[in-house]
Amino acid sequence: MEVQNLNKKLDKISKKGKAVGVNLALFDSKGIIYNYNYGYANKEQGMKSNNDSLYMIGSNTKVLTALAILKLMEEGKLSLEDDVKKHIPEFEVKSYLQYDKISIKNLLMHRSGLVSDLFHLILGKTRDYHEVIPELRETYLTATPGKMFSYSNVGYTVLGIVIERVSGLSYMEYIQEEIAKPLGIQVHFLLNEEDRQPFASSVSLCYDRKGKAVEDNLSTLLPAGSNTYMSLSDFIKFGQMFLKKDGALLKKETLELMETLDLEEPIDQEVYNVGFGLIHKQYDMGEQVGKVLGHGGNTTCHHSMFNYIPELDVGIVVMTNSQSAIGFYATAGMTVLVEYLKEKGIVVEESKAECEHIKCDSNDMVGKYATGLGMMDIKRNNKSELVTKVSKIPVRLCPCKDGYYQCTPVKVIHKIPIFKSSIQGMRLKPATYLGEDIMLFEQSGKFHKTKGVIGCKYERTDIPDSFRAACGNYTIADEMFKDIKCKCQLKVEDEVLVLEIAALNVKLNSCLKVVGEDLAILQGFGRLAREMVKLQKRDDGYYLTFSGIVFKKI
Repeated sequence: MEVQNLNKKLDKISKKGKAVGVNLALFDSKGIIYNYNYGYANKEQGMKSNNDSLYMIGSNTKVLTALAILKLMEEGKLSLEDDVKKHIPEFEVKSYLQYDKISIKNLLMHRSGLVSDLFHLILGKTRDYHEVIPELRETYLTATPGKMFSYSNVGYTVLGIVIERVSGLSYMEYIQEEIAKPLGIQVHFLLNEEDRQPFASSVSLCYDRKGKAVEDNLSTLLPAGSNTYMSLSDFIKFGQMFLKKDGALLKKETLELMETLDLEEPIDQEVYNVGFGLIHKQYDMGEQVGKVLGHGGNTTCHHSMFNYIPELDVGIVVMTNSQSAIGFYATAGMTVLVEYLKEKGIVVEESKAECEHIKCDSNDMVGKYATGLGMMDIKRNNKSELVTKVSKIPVRLCPCKDGYYQCTPVKVIHKIPIFKSSIQGMRLKPATYLGEDIMLFEQSGKFHKTKGVIGCKYERTDIPDSFRAACGNYTIADEMFKDIKCKCQLKVEDEVLVLEIAALNVKLNSCLKVVGEDLAILQGFGRLAREMVKLQKRDDGYYLTFSGIVFKKI
């Protein structure tokens, strides 16, 4: 590989993304193929970022949690089909749905029906992840266990408690003694400044979008991914375990199980999903490359990427400490991986923005869809063209041979190349999944594609006067979270009740279905979908509660 040219490319990406520190490595089962370090782990102390710098790995912690569950399975101490209540008898959740059990397998695959997040726990500095069990008693299932894929930090936190109950060790002790030690690596759980102090010479700080050192907001749900630190050197060794499959931690067949997707629906084999702890179909690079597996990790300021290709014996790790890096860290990793594959003579085709369009008079696409990007109202204009808005950008939908519809820009400003390629990189397709009308999406990067479910058919709902009167702008009511910048608005648009929230790195724009005078659920499919929004009128005004956070009308 041409190291100097690759370094220049990554320097350009890192500078443009205003990163403070970046560590990256391409590796195989034998060692490091390419290594890149940029900037500072601690800018204030002049501490350069290097392979031994400790960075937060965020949700890559979930892979550690999954490995722990599978190790206990190998030892015969639990079964993936076990009801969670077998190990946590006090585990309870409310439900309007009929179901048999929530299994450990459901939790591993993010198909438990549990809520995605409980932000008052995630953001609460004085809270403890064990509190998730009593908190869940006040929540409702969002789907029948085993059915809807909905990424859940709460679900993996419950798995962490299962590990404790089965092993007799704390979660941190089990990971360090039973996972890290056999691999010859160190995993650090540094919950506060006092914990970080002994590692001051190597631990990275957290930097906001302006490059200012700040405290990371995400701190509580440890088994799902907060306050877990690793060095790049140790992350490489961790990744090599998946390539070697030499029995250092788990049997070869157990690691191969992690690489499977135990789902029967054909659609599930095509779209972004999680199997037994590893993400599938996040980066589809074509048949020449084969299956790309791994995970990612995002706290407020730290962002990390771990992926490997088992058939080609190669993996990539990227670690950053800057909030602004959320827009480019994966680009950096894919840039290096693609360069390596090209050098090896493996054909990596560049995704084409333009697709061959066909004439189609079908109205299968026409209708309203509830998505995480807001209402997607697909209709025909006066030219009989299919049109809609995606993230409030008007687009025309052009039918393709494979049943997808390509988004093409309508406004002149969106036809500028940088906008046009991004818009045309998205395609949509209606489908039926387990009897439900859903909308699939395909997003093309330069050398890969990602497919997933963006939403489902919108269900019309009457809006009672209680919710109409409550419409307006809201702020977070809890004094503990007063420093978090947040925008929250409840409104009615074209007789659709909409909740918009923007905070930290999350933006939510959801259509609501009213199920009572003071209760509504988010419409959609997947993460956060079908969760409850509670309305309350007090003497001092209106309050909304969503995902554990209480908002007060301004």
